[in-house]
Amino acid sequence: MEAFIFLFAKCRLCLERPGVINLFGSGNEDLPEDVYLCTGLRVHPSDNFPQKICNECIGIIHEAKKLRVRAFKNDTHLRTLFMVDGVKKDNSVSN
Repeated sequence: MEAFIFLFAKCRLCLERPGVINLFGSGNEDLPEDVYLCTGLRVHPSDNFPQKICNECIGIIHEAKKLRVRAFKNDTHLRTLFMVDGVKKDNSVSN
């Protein structure tokens, strides 16, 4: 039982550091979805696994989310530059 309690106090994602931020706490409504989008892992309050993550992992999740938002924004921009009505522009150079 002690091992279970010790494990439950660890970060849900890395299991290396103590968990300090509740995945399902007030003000963290987007955190479970952010974890999923960054890791592919679904976390639920009823899964009986650790419910907190460490500061390092929350930082990684936030940075990954920022990268994801930036990449989608830039992808949309590139698609508007090189596509017209869904048809690829001809960017070849003719002699």
